[in-house]
Amino acid sequence: MASPRIRFLATLSTLAFITPATAVAGPDDGKHIATNTHVDSPKSFWENNDFVLKSEFGDQAPPITDTVAWVGRGYSAMDGSNQYLYTLPENGTQDYIGAPGTTYYTAPHQVSGNASPIWLGFGADTSLPTDMFRDGVAFLDLLSVDGPGEVELFTNKDDEDGTQLHRMLGSFPDSPHSAYLVAGTHTHNSTLFTKPGRYRLTYRTSARGKDGRLIANEPQTTTIQVGGRKPKKEKTLSLKERFAQSATGDATAAGYSLRMTSKQDPEKDGDDKLTTISFDAKNKAQGTLTLLIDGYFLTDLPVKNGRAQWDEYMGPDPSRVQAVFTPEGDAARWISRPFEFQPGTPAQTDSSSSADTWQEASHPRQLAPTQETELKELGYTIRMRKQGKGGTKIVVDTEDKNFNGLLTGGLYDSKDSKYPTVDLETPITNGHGEVAFDEGEYFTGSYAKVNLFPHSTVRAGHASSVITESFTFGENYETTGQFSTTKDEPDNSPGKEDSPSQAPRPDDDESEADKKQCSEKILLDRGHVDIKAQPVEGGFTTVLRDDTAQLDKKSVDRKLDDVVLGIHDNALTRRNDKLAGKEFDFLGKTGERFYHLPQTQNQHIIWPGYNTQDLDYSLTKGNVVNLNLKPISTPEGAEWGAFIDGTHGKGFSLLANSAAKDFTIETNFPAHTHAHWAFSKPGLYTFEATYTATGKDGKELKSEPQTLTFAVGDKTLDSCSSRNPNDSEGETPSESPTEKPSTKPSTPNPPDKPADDGRPEEPTGSSFSPWGLVLPAVLAVIFKAFYNFFRDNEDLIRKRFGLKF
Repeated sequence: MASPRIRFLATLSTLAFITPATAVAGPDDGKHIATNTHVDSPKSFWENNDFVLKSEFGDQAPPITDTVAWVGRGYSAMDGSNQYLYTLPENGTQDYIGAPGTTYYTAPHQVSGNASPIWLGFGADTSLPTDMFRDGVAFLDLLSVDGPGEVELFTNKDDEDGTQLHRMLGSFPDSPHSAYLVAGTHTHNSTLFTKPGRYRLTYRTSARGKDGRLIANEPQTTTIQVGGRKPKKEKTLSLKERFAQSATGDATAAGYSLRMTSKQDPEKDGDDKLTTISFDAKNKAQGTLTLLIDGYFLTDLPVKNGRAQWDEYMGPDPSRVQAVFTPEGDAARWISRPFEFQPGTPAQTDSSSSADTWQEASHPRQLAPTQETELKELGYTIRMRKQGKGGTKIVVDTEDKNFNGLLTGGLYDSKDSKYPTVDLETPITNGHGEVAFDEGEYFTGSYAKVNLFPHSTVRAGHASSVITESFTFGENYETTGQFSTTKDEPDNSPGKEDSPSQAPRPDDDESEADKKQCSEKILLDRGHVDIKAQPVEGGFTTVLRDDTAQLDKKSVDRKLDDVVLGIHDNALTRRNDKLAGKEFDFLGKTGERFYHLPQTQNQHIIWPGYNTQDLDYSLTKGNVVNLNLKPISTPEGAEWGAFIDGTHGKGFSLLANSAAKDFTIETNFPAHTHAHWAFSKPGLYTFEATYTATGKDGKELKSEPQTLTFAVGDKTLDSCSSRNPNDSEGETPSESPTEKPSTKPSTPNPPDKPADDGRPEEPTGSSFSPWGLVLPAVLAVIFKAFYNFFRDNEDLIRKRFGLKF
């Protein structure tokens, strides 16, 4: 006979599933909700000799299986423009999605004034041991998408020649299904959905070890809710459970009706594209209306006094809509018949006709390969052709269409340059890949070379081909080659960090004082860093968040005073017509070169952002926090500035401009922002960096000044070599930081299908079992939850079950 304590726990467990919920239900209620913030998901971690996928946002990093990202309607806090709709460009580069000018629900790659509706990207932790993988890379694999429409992850700018489209992952027939990762990879990208509704995306991370074995975690699925109401924090009953508990009856007599019409009297940007969904009950019933689109969950609406209303962007294409009403009390439940809805055309149904059941769909599209492939044909062809007026496209086709992988490389200043001045990378999917660049006329004489790396599942070696030793814009080039069968790694693996060679550079006259300022600090010259504000009593403190993995195989907060951000000559670019506005004259004349740190990450260039995510803006006057960059010293005659892409990739907005004596970058929300940085001349640039704000009480909030240093140009960086990050490891500056991590994880040696016993790795030579500590803690948490539930619902439990304890 069970003890009273055991019966007590069993009773509480049962009640957790059968007690009616007071909140509106939804299939993802109770999960970690990522929305209105910067989100890295999936983010790949390396734990216990295996990949782990998490969603990182705020101070949370739950497994992606326990996360729902909500993409609702969002608007810029700066000008009120919508940030949830994306219109396909007129240049036709995205006609694989729809006709130019067609609009879709999209999580934006760039937000303005806030992170609404969500700022969604993917990435990899700095501790990812890519130096232990073949070619120095891992791959994020999108294995399947299950939802009412298609999905595409990309970045794009509105340009005439269509050279700015970068496709990352997606479910369209020709979409890439794998994206490469190195330690610290971090993306800001658009995520487009052709219809609203609930999407289930299944991912894994894979790599091939240097011993030739495939390393891959078990597939993991995350949810993205597009449109509809925000999921609830509390777990609620499923539609099936609610329907079973609701009353049967005469739905016809109840007088239920559902109507969908174009939104009247638009108020906000994008409202003219919305559909108003209205539900009415003549019997004034209350309850929950669940809407399904093409058999997938769209949203739950609370019905009060017989009415519910919701504005939704239904996408440009026809959909099949169905409604399920689960009322409270004795009112009759109702399942509508599915009906066709075409945006812009009114549609309605009512309870004079009903369905016996609702239609639930699940049609996952299988995408990235999971089985290992042996290539039957090793050949490939690479073509370089003019595209539009000023663009150039590189196309690669492999003889074996089972090849999947990655193309890197681009245009180099010379044959001996290790890093390109025009950096290109693109996935190769089913034997085909394309990538384009513009302004080819500025790169006459450049050395054009590409590298081809196989996906983790492909049993083949890398390849490298020179397209031309002296590029001329408008000329056609073609070359062929074969993949190797060797396991040896090339020196130009995308995950490697070789020191760049000396490329042609502008003249530089650096003083001995400058050399001393630079050489006594740690040099970080590639990878992700943030100038980060953190709250302290009475103000802020400023740190440099170092995600480069050049010194530590983890994220580290450093003093700005201790670091130099190095900019090599591979960052040189020319002022083009897109930067023709007078406000950009600080860059020099059109066609002249300046040093450019792009807003989108280039693995071979330092990528600084500014980060205020930890600050509470409600404590500041006007919700404003400023990053101040007061120049201390700059090269003679030099100018500098920072600017950012405009909304939806149209134009630019200046953030700071030394020519205009504007040294302040204003932020209006907890932001993690990357911008374009520009420096007109080589040399050493030093700034007094502070974060400032005015508190609600009128007092100044300020961080202690620190020195932010940029060393610009290869010649300038030569004088910074006396203290390289590796010096603390006892290594020579010529050694690759990622080839000898400071803390080296155990060599991965999993079976072809990695085992996953769910246990942490035990220390060698010890009988210690972490479960001896973890299990009691887990049981304590569970028991406390049950106890709290019983305490809060004691009367209900006693009454329902007649309990006497």
